[in-house]
Amino acid sequence: MLQKTNPGTIVDIEKGEDDSLLFLCMALNASLRGWAKCKPIIVVDGTFLKSAYGGTLLSDSENNKSCEWFFTKLREAYGVREDQFIISDRHETIIKATDKVFPEITHGYCMFHLLSNLKTTYKKHAKEYNVPFFAAATAYIEKKFEYHMKELDNLDKRIRPYLHKIGYHKWSRFYSKNKRYSVMTSNIAESLNAATMAAREVPITKILECLSGLLQDWTYTNRKLAQKTMTRLTPVEKQALTNNFVYSLRLTVKPANEYLFEVFKEEKSWIKDEMPCGHTLAVMKEMNIDPYDYCSHCYTTKVWLETYDAIVYPVGKQQHWELPNFFKDIIVLPPFERVKAGIPKKRRIIATWETKKKNKCNKCGQIGHNRKTCRTRPPRS
Repeated sequence: MLQKTNPGTIVDIEKGEDDSLLFLCMALNASLRGWAKCKPIIVVDGTFLKSAYGGTLLSDSENNKSCEWFFTKLREAYGVREDQFIISDRHETIIKATDKVFPEITHGYCMFHLLSNLKTTYKKHAKEYNVPFFAAATAYIEKKFEYHMKELDNLDKRIRPYLHKIGYHKWSRFYSKNKRYSVMTSNIAESLNAATMAAREVPITKILECLSGLLQDWTYTNRKLAQKTMTRLTPVEKQALTNNFVYSLRLTVKPANEYLFEVFKEEKSWIKDEMPCGHTLAVMKEMNIDPYDYCSHCYTTKVWLETYDAIVYPVGKQQHWELPNFFKDIIVLPPFERVKAGIPKKRRIIATWETKKKNKCNKCGQIGHNRKTCRTRPPRS
């Protein structure tokens, strides 16, 4: 019915020899059309399903076969674009699958996941890694990258060889072979996981309805917002450019055109992100360059509207479905899954290096509870 109500939609199911469900993928027509207008970046992550039959939504990072099947369907549905980039964690099955299915595409790592691995491996000064590592990962020029890498060297000499073995181009913005824009983490996928948290506890058919409904809501909301926007850039990118411009007013540059040109070449933010930073805007102002010419077309309101131009149509009530007769002969049995004992965990497992937040009561000042659950008697007046 998804394919019937949304022509161009791709839905594929793979069954086992016993007709049990193995894999399923869905790519709505609206997603396929909108992808051509987006930044050529794909973020991959998995989220475990909590229903009786288990499974994994988006990708199965525990099984080489299913992960390879997922990427194969991804390529068949969305194809390959110029300068395409895939971002994920460093799970071995994802690395193997991308190398096999997308050998021509650059595969980078989420810097937050890499930092987590770094803290787990070298625990001595784990709490002090955040600032220098994130600064090195997001640096645009080699000078800044090396400065922050030396800060990591001072914390632990083993960090640099570890990161070098992984490959600087896998996680560093400066050494990246393709543009990562501002996408340095897999937060996009994490946000989707949060939005579908309730759907993970229902059967697979309800999950598909939830996902299509979620995309329907996003498409409608963004299309209406884009239609009301009169600026050249989207509100988010317009605000980012404005903030960078305000910062540029505090900078002073020499009037020599030759000097400005050298600074313009050195500042790589407008190349890597296709969004001029404060330093670049200061130089552009002196050289009478229009900053909008160096903003990605993906940031424009026109492309924003084109991205969400397609409409997602609902499948309607099941009693009103009109399907071919051969559909009735298709048998898809539930997957064989041993039901685990106990209550399924819904929250993310806290890493050993992460600090657990403790509530502090603002009534009695003690740690471990809050004002509403406080059992301390008030002092007598």
